[in-house]
Amino acid sequence: MKGAQQIDTSENPSWVFEPPDAAEITPPVDTLAQELPFGEISWQNFERLCHRLAKSDGDVEYCRLYGTEGQEQGGIDIYVRRTSTTKYATWQSKRHKSFGPADIEKAVKKFLDGPWAEKSDRFALCVQASLRSTDAQDKIETCAALLREKGIDFQPMDGEEISLRLKSQPEIVYDFFSLAWVERFCGKRAAETVAKRLTPSEFRTLKSKLRACYISHFTIVDPGVLSLLRAPTGDKRQLQLSDRFIEPDLTLQTEIFAEEPRRPRNDRWREPILYRAR
Repeated sequence: MKGAQQIDTSENPSWVFEPPDAAEITPPVDTLAQELPFGEISWQNFERLCHRLAKSDGDVEYCRLYGTEGQEQGGIDIYVRRTSTTKYATWQSKRHKSFGPADIEKAVKKFLDGPWAEKSDRFALCVQASLRSTDAQDKIETCAALLREKGIDFQPMDGEEISLRLKSQPEIVYDFFSLAWVERFCGKRAAETVAKRLTPSEFRTLKSKLRACYISHFTIVDPGVLSLLRAPTGDKRQLQLSDRFIEPDLTLQTEIFAEEPRRPRNDRWREPILYRAR
């Protein structure tokens, strides 16, 4: 090409003019945090966090913190009523920096001595401290065998295990540890999703504005009707829409399917009949 600069390859090796091999360039390793800083939240919030975790665990019909500070709780902090069984799942939370075999045995004994042992088939012990030591694990297995004899499943969880369960629950991580920890612990994509969620204050403001909007709209399209009862002044009272109707708490829709008809002798098949009741 006219005017093109000629490159002298005699003084340079051939690999200088070859394109770089991108496959040999590996990205940097940036492992996400694998354990949450439970020690930086109060014991009350650690208990509330366990409550949120219990509510997301299985077929929960009703889940509640049990008792207040200073009350006798029978060795539990949370109880869960479930739909699949009449037995309860009970939880005990301990935000302790250390929790040894004697502490595990004491927590289990207190639970067994309380009234909830006979009503439960699952006992979860949640502690901040690590339970990885061999002594702690041996004691856990001993207590698990004792509880199994009474028909109770023993589920101990330390900070590492609780963190593992929270990996897929960025909303809970956000509520207790901030958005920065969601990104560091659950990843950027989870943080971006959670960041779009309204804060409690923003949600209350939105509900208030929607209420005002609907009231204004219904007032325009429905000026109301005169009440048969007179107001204290003697005049007939104007009933607005909100005074004339009660919003139902539950809307039930039922579908009833007839039994499949028997095949007639001439082998002609009739379509099943569908009835719908609302």
